[in-house]
Amino acid sequence: MKRRTEAGFIKRSVSKRGSDRYLRARLASRNICETRCIFLLAMLAFCLATPELRAQASSSGHFEAGAFAEYFRLSRPDPPVNLVGAGGRFGLNLGSRAQLEVELAGDFARNFSSPFTAGAATLPVSTRLKTFHVLVGPKFSFGSDRLRPFFTIKGGWVNFNATNLPPANFVSDLGRVTSGGRSYTLYPAGGIEGFRGRWGVRFELGDELYYDGVARSNLRVTLGPQFRF
Repeated sequence: MKRRTEAGFIKRSVSKRGSDRYLRARLASRNICETRCIFLLAMLAFCLATPELRAQASSSGHFEAGAFAEYFRLSRPDPPVNLVGAGGRFGLNLGSRAQLEVELAGDFARNFSSPFTAGAATLPVSTRLKTFHVLVGPKFSFGSDRLRPFFTIKGGWVNFNATNLPPANFVSDLGRVTSGGRSYTLYPAGGIEGFRGRWGVRFELGDELYYDGVARSNLRVTLGPQFRF
């Protein structure tokens, strides 16, 4: 009787192991089928999307480059100082409506007068100022391929190159505008650009904020040609 019980237990164990192996094999086969289906769907989606991507690339190009004239209204002095200059930008297309841009610009030297103080004494001092801007960030555009509104937000810095000869112990409260140095910036802006083929024109209006104890707001306007390639 005992032997029959042991034999039955062995048969049930063998049968259970066989069932477990069968279930594992079915599960593995099912996983392989699902993986193949996902792969085939992904390949189908890629094949369907490829012509559209090629069309976008051929119409918009992969890169954009441009030059521009710049107007920069420095609001910290009173009255504000109006600077003009020139610069260039380079953009990498991340998609049909998004780009990553880098731009550099320099403003020509301008003289302005501001008060320097020493105790109760105040003296106007002439400062010769040049600025240099470095900005990096995304740009998002809308509309048709020929005429596109856009907005951008970039970060970077502005470098103040200031030269003055104040008397000894006289200092200015304009910070880096008269002492020189670098301030980090945040630049939200918007504008419109139009293209005919690979050539176009871009107008941009923004607020270049730099930090010098507190955030300083400064109007910035650029206008110039763009080229796609």
